[in-house]
Amino acid sequence: MRAYDLDILSLAPGGDGVAKLPDGRTVFLPYSAPGDRVRARITEEHKTYARARVDAVQQAGSGRVTPPCPVAGWCGGCAWQHLDYASQAEAKQGFLFESLKRIGKLENPPVLPIWAAEYPLGYRNKAQKNPFFS
Repeated sequence: MRAYDLDILSLAPGGDGVAKLPDGRTVFLPYSAPGDRVRARITEEHKTYARARVDAVQQAGSGRVTPPCPVAGWCGGCAWQHLDYASQAEAKQGFLFESLKRIGKLENPPVLPIWAAEYPLGYRNKAQKNPFFS
């Protein structure tokens, strides 16, 4: 499949980074962060969007961190560990705000700030084989 240099613009609710291909299609990239400049290879193409894997992070975004878990990215249970906790909370708050606007038809939904977890890693309880890693 073809490879591209892409700028990650935002996050999708599942944790994938979102970028645009030269033809205008949206592309979703697991384990990428807003502000990242990545070299990516398309893994799945559709009419209006594509999925890709990150081959290399050429420039890291400001919220990117080294995951605290040694198997993050491999086991498939933690789609967010490559982001600092503040970036995770900000993205999730934004998803709620946008959902209330779009689905709830609220012009300016009253979304309270997210309460920080005392132990941000304590909720992870899922492990699955990630198709991007062998």
